[in-house]
Amino acid sequence: MKKTSFICFLSFAMLILPGTWSSAEVQPVPLSEEDCSKCHENAVKDLKEHGGLHTDISCLDCHAEHPPLGKNTISECELCHDSSESEHYAVQECKACHPPHRPKEMDFSKMDPVKPACLSCHPEPGKTMEAYPSEHAGFDCKECHTGHRQATACLDCHDAHTKEMTDKNCQGCHKPHGPKEITYGDDIPSGFCSCCHEEIGAALSQSKMAHHEMNCVECHQSEHKAASQCAECHDEKPHGTYMHEKYPNCLDCHKDPHALAE
Repeated sequence: MKKTSFICFLSFAMLILPGTWSSAEVQPVPLSEEDCSKCHENAVKDLKEHGGLHTDISCLDCHAEHPPLGKNTISECELCHDSSESEHYAVQECKACHPPHRPKEMDFSKMDPVKPACLSCHPEPGKTMEAYPSEHAGFDCKECHTGHRQATACLDCHDAHTKEMTDKNCQGCHKPHGPKEITYGDDIPSGFCSCCHEEIGAALSQSKMAHHEMNCVECHQSEHKAASQCAECHDEKPHGTYMHEKYPNCLDCHKDPHALAE
């Protein structure tokens, strides 16, 4: 038997078999920090390597007593994490997500739902889902975030609009927590628009007018359904005052901006 194991066994035997020892010998001996590692090597190692701020805390700060004589073996999280100090601290079942000796290695599988705990630290996604409701807003966070700071790729659940699209392209237009709020930069290719707007894309590609040479984002800037006014690119009255007074709407004559009539 290893020396440390024998010491642990002997100490335990003294506690549970008091009749075999003198009254002086069965008095509990105060524990020291070094005593913990004699029997709990893995816990001490985990705390040292993965404990985060818990590394700076003595084992005895959380484990004030030891069984069988001691009952106060594991302190409640609220002893240090006061619920009045943080909305996150007010969430119940701390240990369902945070292993005490590895508090940053969170496990969402044991908490259902995990959404209230997530939003208590990450309120902005919650505000986005409320402002832009979608099917995503009805999911529990762990359906897309299987671990802390991990996220399921869009294309693991959704089909790409075109075969050229990557997961990064998806998020160039769609924000995961508010996918119906479609915004984009100037580098979005027209093919990513025409895959949903097929008739418009076909009309533009068949047109022989100058608009045929332009990318969609030149007229539909930054936001889905946004459209520039004709006068933003063209002179206000390129056909003369009389013509514009008689036909104030450019599209009365030019019909469709994607397939301009002569």
